[in-house]
Amino acid sequence: MDAPSTTPLQKPLAGDEQFADWLPLVNAWWIRFGEVSVTVDELRVALLLDLECSDASIPPSLQWAQHKGPGALKRSLGRRLARLIGWPIGPFTVCDGGHDSHVHIRKWRLRRA
Repeated sequence: MDAPSTTPLQKPLAGDEQFADWLPLVNAWWIRFGEVSVTVDELRVALLLDLECSDASIPPSLQWAQHKGPGALKRSLGRRLARLIGWPIGPFTVCDGGHDSHVHIRKWRLRRA
């Protein structure tokens, strides 16, 4: 799959960040949830509570947010996932997983590229 075209305002990654930085997170995500749609909070809790995942799964660009607390990590992760929709990360692609209409929260899912 070709990466979506971007404009300077739509770059999915910031600075010297690489897609490889996200591979531990998406691998842990796939192992835990597969193709099931999840909220950012479900993903955050699973990554932080699963012993196999721990800090190694959090991309360096989000580690500052992790240390500021769960709210900062949720917001930062959600914003980053929105920018990564459609971009291949290893064997996976981040996709919009719909909305939870009861609480009006966006969901995310992975699909094999």
